[in-house]
Amino acid sequence: AGAAKGYANSVFIPIGTGIAAALIIDGEIRSADGFAGEIGHLDVGGNTPCVCGKFGCLETEASAAAISKKYGGGKSAEEVLNLARSGDQKAKVIVDDSVEFIARGCEVLATVLGPEAIIFGGGLAQSSDLLIEPLKVNLDQKLTFQRKMELKTAKFGVLAGTIGCSMLAFDLVNS
Repeated sequence: AGAAKGYANSVFIPIGTGIAAALIIDGEIRSADGFAGEIGHLDVGGNTPCVCGKFGCLETEASAAAISKKYGGGKSAEEVLNLARSGDQKAKVIVDDSVEFIARGCEVLATVLGPEAIIFGGGLAQSSDLLIEPLKVNLDQKLTFQRKMELKTAKFGVLAGTIGCSMLAFDLVNS
């Protein structure tokens, strides 16, 4: 029903307090008994410690919580994005670094899964000018032989995950 409609192979990535992924492969949601989709713990080359015990996990480098924490001063990720948009250099560096880390995660997904589309949800996805557009440029430079997927924002915005869970629950109850 959302932005992934019509794609047999896609990934939904909500970027909020954390980062995860819902995998749609050959038209089916795949979970590997709940172990698949933990892309928030991909090592993307950063140096921030993660609760999982590693360093440089995607979630600790590019989630909304990470952006807020890196800027400091109690600023929310949305406020940091607005500061970047208005020319604040510290905010711009943080946002640009986050895009680079997300691109590294998407490169792994492109190489391993070959999705036709990656759909971003969560509050950060609403800032397409600071996320989707720079991410497209970054991935155009990174991807060589991999499928060049479409990058989209969730049709239902920040409610995408809630709507998806409701649809899944409805399907389970009626099967």
